[in-house]
Amino acid sequence: MALLVAATVVVPGPGKADAATAFPALRIMPMGDSITYGVGSSTSSSYRADLWNLLRGEFAVDYVGAQRSGQLPDADHEGYSGRVITEVAGYAASAVPRYRPNVITLHVGTNDMNRNVNVADAPARLGGLIDQLLAAAPDATILVATLVPANDPAVQARIDAYNARIPGVVEQRRAAGKHVGLVDMSALTTADLIDTLHPNDAGYRKMAAAFHDGVLRAVFAGWVGSPVPDSVRCAAKLGWNSRGRVASGAAPGAKVRFADYNGDGRDDYLVLDPATGAVDAWQNNGGDGSGGWISLGRVASGAAPGDRVRFADFDGDRRDDYWVLDPANGAVQVWRNTTSGWVSLGQVASGAAPGDRVRFADWDGDGRDDYWVVEPTSGAVQVWRNTGSGWAALGQVASGAAPADRVRFADLNCDRRDDYLVLDPSSGSVGAWLNPTWTNRGRVASGAAPGDRVRFADFDGDGRDDYLVVDPTTGALDLWLNSGGD
Repeated sequence: MALLVAATVVVPGPGKADAATAFPALRIMPMGDSITYGVGSSTSSSYRADLWNLLRGEFAVDYVGAQRSGQLPDADHEGYSGRVITEVAGYAASAVPRYRPNVITLHVGTNDMNRNVNVADAPARLGGLIDQLLAAAPDATILVATLVPANDPAVQARIDAYNARIPGVVEQRRAAGKHVGLVDMSALTTADLIDTLHPNDAGYRKMAAAFHDGVLRAVFAGWVGSPVPDSVRCAAKLGWNSRGRVASGAAPGAKVRFADYNGDGRDDYLVLDPATGAVDAWQNNGGDGSGGWISLGRVASGAAPGDRVRFADFDGDRRDDYWVLDPANGAVQVWRNTTSGWVSLGQVASGAAPGDRVRFADWDGDGRDDYWVVEPTSGAVQVWRNTGSGWAALGQVASGAAPADRVRFADLNCDRRDDYLVLDPSSGSVGAWLNPTWTNRGRVASGAAPGDRVRFADFDGDGRDDYLVVDPTTGALDLWLNSGGD
């Protein structure tokens, strides 16, 4: 059944009119499991690299997502190896509102079929995921793929049954006026697999061709508009949404840190050993009552006493790295986080001030944390921008609003740039100046605990740092989600 009207398509190629002026820009979120990630691809690029090459002659293309893999100009995606439909939906709950794609390429359900996870109900779970995506991004086009084949006859029988019901799931939404299209992957055969489940490079090329056809059909059906601007993507009602207790705690509060260990956009719960700098991690899967925490055990053996260790993203891959700060001169060593180990980069900064004056935050929103020096009395700030190949001195960027021990940096408004916050030590109330013009927002939080218990981290992956209160004895965590502040 054709769920998008076929069209005779004349598409400009290289050397023809600038496609970016003729067609909408594409903000594409490739979504799924290990096949989207690129397992089996010789470059871990999945279908994404070939699809990129097919589309770039026609459109301005931006892949989005919290994951990165492969060898292509834009490696962003939402493919999570080993995940079933409900788990992909959990990641999508934060990723889609954060990135607001106008096209989602969805290939999901292989792990449900491979593990025989309630196969009869899988089409309903797929429909629920599609509805969730449309609710979070109502202007998006969802291109739903049938599953590629498997080499195991029992798994293939389940895939056949699932694939037979996908057109009905898609048609139901399309008939209701939703921009949901079917992408048929039946061109792939078992000869296009590198193992029992994953395509080889030839198979991924066929997937790319199928998704490319789906994108063109959607565009020429008038389904795809320009991506929403950041002002819409980051729009929020004012206030804070109390989630209550989201973690029972694993160590005294002084040992607790928050950082994005696995690059999914949600900050995880870390426990830092004060003597050795060793790190134990609990992956944030939504917190108590909403997905829980996954214990990862010891993820770093440590390289310096804990008071010298910081967590920040040095290379812009969305995973926070392990930084060691020299207390005397502010020199920095970095171990890059690969999630499967740490790669020592050695000394990356010779230092510009004593360590207690140095902070790491993203000044310009490029994903790489920069080197900030805060003046102790006035809170004035100097910044050295992390260019990826060195540091560019920007001089003084803020004249200061409070003593340094009250100053924090966090992204309150989802623009990827960290803002200047002043935390009241008694009440935990927060005043904010928004980067880059330092727009004074006044008091944005009335406070919920003494300042030494308050932290700022992105708990739900929506691009806004939230208000967290850590119990000093148990490390238990109470959460107020940032919906735009007071």
